Amino acid sequence: MPSPSPLQLRITLAHVDRGLDLVAKLMVDRDPDTPPEHVILRAVAWCLFHEEGLRVADGPPRRDVPDLSTSRPDGKAATWISCAAADAEELRRLMIHNRGIRVRTLFDEAGPRDHLLRQLAGIKKRPPGFEELEIWSVEREMIAQLAARDELRQHWAVTIVADHVYVDSDGVRADSAVTRVPVPPFTP
Repeated sequence: MPSPSPLQLRITLAHVDRGLDLVAKLMVDRDPDTPPEHVILRAVAWCLFHEEGLRVADGPPRRDVPDLSTSRPDGKAATWISCAAADAEELRRLMIHNRGIRVRTLFDEAGPRDHLLRQLAGIKKRPPGFEELEIWSVEREMIAQLAARDELRQHWAVTIVADHVYVDSDGVRADSAVTRVPVPPFTP
């Protein structure tokens, strides 16, 4: 069975605090086994964390592949972004074997985020840079509202200001607070 056509987004992005203004085309793979909310969360992560060379992974989410990433000139990962789920021990190993990598997570539900935070609190041996691991959240309501659209081609106008993201998807308006949670200290 062939996989569905990708979601094609024409994005006008204004990230006010970073002084970023751009227009870009983004293709996000859809897979029969991947919830549409995960597809949308990948697109929102691309907007929130946009940097030159940021790529969305092909195919369904996998634990050993980031949802989004950038690479260094030598081909090694520079940025690793996981959406909706992450395992603390896997992130720790990733940081050990890829010194200087920037690791970010983006959640739209409290349960998986809180599970990761509990896991992180239990890690005693932390590699250099472990405390810089970024744990971000957006509201599930925004993701669900955007995922309810079934058009394969959409135009998004995205504005990010301080701790808020606003998305206009062909007249459907959704917004969310954006929060960052620090890595918890070790608790035995």
